[in-house]
Amino acid sequence: MGQARQNSDPGEGSVLRRKTDRGRASHQARAMTLAKSLRLGLAKVADELFDLALAALAIRVAEVAGDEVQDHFDAQHLLILLDGPDGRPAAAALDPLLVGALIQQQTMAQVLPDAGGDPRPMTDTDAAITAPFVNALISRAAALPDAPTDKRLLAGYAFGSRVDTPRLLSLALEAQAYRLITLTVDIAGGLRQGQILFCMPEPDDATAQHPTAQEGQEAASRAEQRPATLSESVLALDVALDIALARLRMPLAKLGRLQVGDLLDLNGARFDRAEVLRPGGGTLARGMLGQLDGCRALRIVPPNRRRRPPPPRQRPGGAGSARA
Repeated sequence: MGQARQNSDPGEGSVLRRKTDRGRASHQARAMTLAKSLRLGLAKVADELFDLALAALAIRVAEVAGDEVQDHFDAQHLLILLDGPDGRPAAAALDPLLVGALIQQQTMAQVLPDAGGDPRPMTDTDAAITAPFVNALISRAAALPDAPTDKRLLAGYAFGSRVDTPRLLSLALEAQAYRLITLTVDIAGGLRQGQILFCMPEPDDATAQHPTAQEGQEAASRAEQRPATLSESVLALDVALDIALARLRMPLAKLGRLQVGDLLDLNGARFDRAEVLRPGGGTLARGMLGQLDGCRALRIVPPNRRRRPPPPRQRPGGAGSARA
């Protein structure tokens, strides 16, 4: 009997091993990993903020040394410096195809196929319009992973500023090791394909397993904050307007003789016919120039709207008399 019991042990061990392996595989399938968090967060954020279909086709995670991160950034991408907890900045990069799709969806409610050609340079306006998407994606993805280290990797980070070159971006990243997370993104059901790159400093092992209660509350608060809308992002931009009140014609010779202190006849200037000039010349829009809260203000007049002269101002005590 003892021999028989010994002969049955290998079979029992193999059965237990198979059950254990199946249980482990089932647990891993249900576990919320960093990749699953980003995949789910990307789809949810794009749908809720922009009514846009984004799907992560592939997610790659790699570890690199701090002095090697510059080689992983593309100068044509939108380069973003992320503010982080404890003064530890991170970085993100979005390729022009994805940035263009986000802007098209917000402005035209549709994404156009890629027309090809060289991408245009990224601007601060692109960064301001894209910032709500980046913040919402980080906040949602940071709250989902099961592993505390993965939570700590993303928690507390938000848009900081746009950076012009990979070199300047790498100079702001001072940690010894970083985790590069590359998302290949399908846009609008195959109309485009873009890419997102996160460069996050590796969490401190001493604190990653035991985040403080205050940090947890701050992360939860950031996750619940409503992302800024397109109108709020646009209204926060600094825009310079060139306004023309009158146009003068004069011979080139007379123009060349103008000196400091010369007076020009502006009898044709009217505040109700101010012109907003394009950066390259020409008229962009017309409107009425006035004041609002002590500042100069311009009310745009639609092109199809008939211009009416401003009502005459009444002199005190003199009904019907107008100020010239």
